[in-house]
Amino acid sequence: MLSYFFIYLFLFLSLFDSSIYSQRIQRSQKEIPISALSATATTTTTTTISNVYNARKEDNRTIAILASNLTLSDLDKNNSTRSGFYTLFLSRPPFPIRPMSTVSKSYESDDPIITYCSNVSVKQDPVQQKLSENTIKNAPMAMMLGAPEVLQFGQNLIRLTHAKRALDIGTFTGASALAWALAIPADGEVISMDISHENLKRYGKELIDSKPEISKKINFKLGPAVQTLDSLIAAGESGKWDFAFIDADKINYPNYYEKCVQLLRPGGVILIDNALWGGSVIFEEKDESAKAIDETNHKIANDSRVDNMLLNLGDGTHVVFKKYE
Repeated sequence: MLSYFFIYLFLFLSLFDSSIYSQRIQRSQKEIPISALSATATTTTTTTISNVYNARKEDNRTIAILASNLTLSDLDKNNSTRSGFYTLFLSRPPFPIRPMSTVSKSYESDDPIITYCSNVSVKQDPVQQKLSENTIKNAPMAMMLGAPEVLQFGQNLIRLTHAKRALDIGTFTGASALAWALAIPADGEVISMDISHENLKRYGKELIDSKPEISKKINFKLGPAVQTLDSLIAAGESGKWDFAFIDADKINYPNYYEKCVQLLRPGGVILIDNALWGGSVIFEEKDESAKAIDETNHKIANDSRVDNMLLNLGDGTHVVFKKYE
């Protein structure tokens, strides 16, 4: 009976917060028999539980419970089950979660306010729409796709600052490079860099090439972005770029930021994606990516060379303006 009490208690508490995360989380200190859990499940299969984590914060701990649609064979046996028991997680997750429903990309969210803002703001070219749809439908890591509202915001900044030369750090399927190429003038240039072009080839390149007047503006560079940026600096390109978008491996965010400041002209703009990392930047215990993002955010805040504003747009968007000397 005590087991039933705890299950109903945590199901009730989960109603107060619909925050969802699907990253791997730490093994718990409490366990509940599968037979007890199945009594609360909505499915008739007694050995199924959900792949949705409902979490709430309490006393600096994250309480999470799984309940309904994932078979036990789909679970990580090392972290989720032991001796026929299902794990009820009571420890703070070491990987990003969304502790607040307001931190979300529009294509991941069912928040009516986020949907409303996106609907009245985002104006995508048909090729952008096709590329986004193809990525979301077919790419295994579709969640890496830049939020359309963030790309729209970047396009607006490019037009506002009359930018002609843009750096795109993190190509993925090419959505961000396409956005910047659409926004810059006919004689503009985008350099998009990534360590792999597999996703670009599979899900984006053909669509981008269908608009030759746009694709001719984009130079896709293969290799570590740090090396590409260093080569531009070595070639005397410092102070000659107008816009930079950072959306690659988070560990290198501090390096990318520093090199972009050097490459941008006074009045240039840097847009940094995933600057809130699902909200996990606020936790005392962070994974390595969250630490690097948090370090970058604070580095920007204390950088006398720039003005900045961190926005709760998409998964967090840090806007940085390089000051005029």
